[in-house]
Amino acid sequence: MENKAADALSRCYDDIELKNLMSYPQWADSKKLLDEVHNDTEIQKLIQELQANSEAKPGFSVKQGVLFYHWRLVISP
Repeated sequence: MENKAADALSRCYDDIELKNLMSYPQWADSKKLLDEVHNDTEIQKLIQELQANSEAKPGFSVKQGVLFYHWRLVISP
């Protein structure tokens, strides 16, 4: 008995180019959301405190000017 599926998978074709297909979620209104965050005085105050002392607020971090709490994006109410 032959295993044709395994045989077909083990063949190598030099003239075939395989391409990666990547998919990831994107925010539809990301600019609007980030603008709201940049205009929120409380969030900006926290960002400034953390930039001065990264240990000032445990659990908070700033990445590329955006505030996170335990790796979750902090957004304005």
